[in-house]
Amino acid sequence: MAKFILSAFADEAGVTLAEQIAAMKANHIRYFEPRNIDGKGILDLSEEELLHVREELDRAGIRTGSLGSPIGKYPIEEDFDSYLSGAFAKAIRAAKILGTDKIRMFSFFVKPEELDLWRGEVLRRLKEMVRVASENGITLCHENEARIYGEMPERVEDLMKNVPGLGGICDPANYRMADADPVRGLEVTLPNFRYMHIKDAVYKTKALLPAGEGEGRIAELLNTVNEKIDGEVMLTVEPHLFAFLAYKSIDDREMHHAHHFENNREAFDYAVAALKKLLRENGYSEDEKGYFTKMGELKKVRFGIVGCGNMGTGHAKNLAAGKIKNGVLAALCDNNPKKLQAMKDLYGDSVLYFDDAETMFKSGAVDVVQICTPHYIHPDLAILALDNEINCIVEKPAGVYTKQVKAMIERAEHSDKILGIMFNQRTNPAFIKMREMVRNGSIGNVKRTNWIITDWYRTQQYYDSGAWRATWAGEGGGVLYNQAPHQLDLFQWIVGMMPSKVHAFCHYGKWHDIEVEDDVTCYCEYPNGATGVFITTTADAPGTNRFEITGTKGTLIFEHNKLYYKQLEIDEREYCFATNTGFEKPPVLPTVEVPLEGENSQHVGICNNVANAILGLEPLYAPAKDGLCGVELANAMHLSSWLGREVSLPIDDDLFYEELKKRIAISKPHRPVKGEKTETQG
Repeated sequence: MAKFILSAFADEAGVTLAEQIAAMKANHIRYFEPRNIDGKGILDLSEEELLHVREELDRAGIRTGSLGSPIGKYPIEEDFDSYLSGAFAKAIRAAKILGTDKIRMFSFFVKPEELDLWRGEVLRRLKEMVRVASENGITLCHENEARIYGEMPERVEDLMKNVPGLGGICDPANYRMADADPVRGLEVTLPNFRYMHIKDAVYKTKALLPAGEGEGRIAELLNTVNEKIDGEVMLTVEPHLFAFLAYKSIDDREMHHAHHFENNREAFDYAVAALKKLLRENGYSEDEKGYFTKMGELKKVRFGIVGCGNMGTGHAKNLAAGKIKNGVLAALCDNNPKKLQAMKDLYGDSVLYFDDAETMFKSGAVDVVQICTPHYIHPDLAILALDNEINCIVEKPAGVYTKQVKAMIERAEHSDKILGIMFNQRTNPAFIKMREMVRNGSIGNVKRTNWIITDWYRTQQYYDSGAWRATWAGEGGGVLYNQAPHQLDLFQWIVGMMPSKVHAFCHYGKWHDIEVEDDVTCYCEYPNGATGVFITTTADAPGTNRFEITGTKGTLIFEHNKLYYKQLEIDEREYCFATNTGFEKPPVLPTVEVPLEGENSQHVGICNNVANAILGLEPLYAPAKDGLCGVELANAMHLSSWLGREVSLPIDDDLFYEELKKRIAISKPHRPVKGEKTETQG
């Protein structure tokens, strides 16, 4: 039985070594196949640079599984002796310094019509390379690849049989791109098998895909390896889902994608999650050391909740009702004895109870915690959870000010645990569709955004219901921090960019007896020249919730949880300068209601996603690092109002914090009307 362990070409996650290590740690990947680091090919790194790489990998607890070299990926007609003493010698040196006994390599570019002509020379060269590598304690591992001698299974079989000591790598996507059978490819490699490269593909469209989404029959291959091979087997994730910086240096062909990703890291994370999901679905479970073995049914993710107020009790009910498929309610924590007793009355001995968060984190009773406490301590508790090797979901907002949120994100980047945020509005099919239509160019280039969100009316009694509510010291803000965090997130998540400037008018205690903002109007400017307005208050009745995004090809309108599209027949920018009329608008197609697909799963959807992400079944949908954007927007609006001028983004973190502390210093708690409540959200 095989013990699968993950490796990766992490240059597809980021250019720098730091970015690559962070991506591997975040995805719980223990091995590395270095190919390009800090903008240099692995063979171009100096000895000093290689030693630095080794030092950083050792510090991160990551081993070099194999050297991702381009050895053998050069025309067969070129001089071999100079190559042997040049590039090949560099590969041997790099492997030794990085502490690996394997080097990935190829069998030379040979024209299809000349394969038989060059066969003898291919074998001669490979035998000599294997001999030299073997003398240095290294195994050369041949990868099937386009345009080389060993592209098709029959040629790989020739190499495996006639080059003693040559190891084999099976790349199912490369076989499919050549219209070859990956199962046959693995079969001929098995006698010399060393490890697998993991990516998928569809031959007809030449599309590269995550594991399990193409024709690579990867699950079948993994099960075959599991039956035939005992011991550790490395699975190297090679996403090829985004045109990473160094791609042209390894392949001059165009890369075709079936998925759209915003950046390298997003594509990398998705590829890793897809492989983990495929493994899980085929009965493989991951242990604490990162090995995947056939272990039967999945274990449930144990949830703990810190803060038993409105949101905490809601999450507990969902878990107790079995709404989180792969999750179970394991523990509850609150420093208010009455709240904790109320939870004991509900759940009895089925869960553990704590009056201190750190004690819960150290108990070993939970795999993930949900932070449902006052805003200021969201980052502190998240950091504490990560320090104790516990996954974490933070309620919105991620924090009150950018400095503390950045500290939380930095800690998460150096952890292999998951840190998510409860952005449950991202599950709304209307917002998902808006984002898709903006990102795929359906509305052209964005020109204007307008969101009026005023339909969350609050009375004075609401604010008086808790001493912490609507105070600088207790909540850190008003409508922007309690009601509007989801909209501030969606405002940039859907549009795909943050404003570059804001000029805001926050009114403090305008409609209620509170010290923080209850009425906000903000003007925004974007890097591409677009403008926007964001308006919110807790004092309008009946209120409005209307979000418009106007592009050069039309306007999207979200209202009453429906999405409408007013589409122009021709791009407005083209029409403006092409038309011979002075007043006629570009022709508009009839307004349509955009069909929406999928379930609006809200909090249950996010919790299910986090549980599945912990189990490796799917990528994390709302990482906590995304929470910085909304907090920065809120901070910028306040800072603009406090200073009475336009503010550029990113903001001056220190300046905002100093201004906030002035207000905290004179902050006063409310006097509760009907007994103090301390629940955080709602």
